[in-house]
Amino acid sequence: MSMPNQQSQRHYSLFIEWSERDNVYVVSFPEWEQAGHIVHAHGTTYQEAVENGQDTLTFLIQATLEEGENLPEARAYAGV
Repeated sequence: MSMPNQQSQRHYSLFIEWSERDNVYVVSFPEWEQAGHIVHAHGTTYQEAVENGQDTLTFLIQATLEEGENLPEARAYAGV
């Protein structure tokens, strides 16, 4: 499997929030959810959630490219 370009991964959002119910940090992927891919990662620490989120994002990019599908459009910060 070829690794995705780090540049393409850098621009996707990771949304991390604490789950009282599960007692873990849960990672969501907004651009992927908008494209119909509901996927989550988690971690018992914030850092573990970030690392697992990055690994999951790498997998999502690889799988999408290997299937010959288009990657979702990355969101850009709109500012406040």
